[in-house]
Amino acid sequence: MKESQKPTWGILRHSFEHHMTQRIKIGKLRDSTAERYKYTLCEFEVFLAERKINLLQDINKPLVENFKTWRVDRIRKHKFARGGSGLILDVAILHRVFAFALDNEMITKNPVRMEGRPGENPQRGAEPFTADELSRLRGHADEDLLTFLLLRWTGLRGSDVVTLRWKEGSSL
Repeated sequence: MKESQKPTWGILRHSFEHHMTQRIKIGKLRDSTAERYKYTLCEFEVFLAERKINLLQDINKPLVENFKTWRVDRIRKHKFARGGSGLILDVAILHRVFAFALDNEMITKNPVRMEGRPGENPQRGAEPFTADELSRLRGHADEDLLTFLLLRWTGLRGSDVVTLRWKEGSSL
């Protein structure tokens, strides 16, 4: 097989992004989730470009382990890095991308070893607002009071509220 015919990272990324677009259209994936996946794909692509790696056959477990240390160093440079805990999500995303490659016979083995499940063991756990904090938030809600109350009493995330439909209101 010629080098140009061998599966590349670029082909996998393009195919996976097309797959995500299809999943969004049938309601099985949120736009915000796809955007988070694309961010991880970009980071992995930067890592691969630095090492001049293009072919999927050259992406193996030792390389992915090097990506993990490279990525956690980049994460920790950000102001709100939370000790690099975002790495777990990045690795889970890469595992999913390479599972897609495996399903589509681009590779014979998934090179990504999971590092746990995202959100599985938060370091400090959930930190709910205190009564005083909630009171101050409500005092500043102004014209967004309805949104504030909806989030406050349902526990929904902001991204969930943005896509909420009237017909779904009866199930709240």
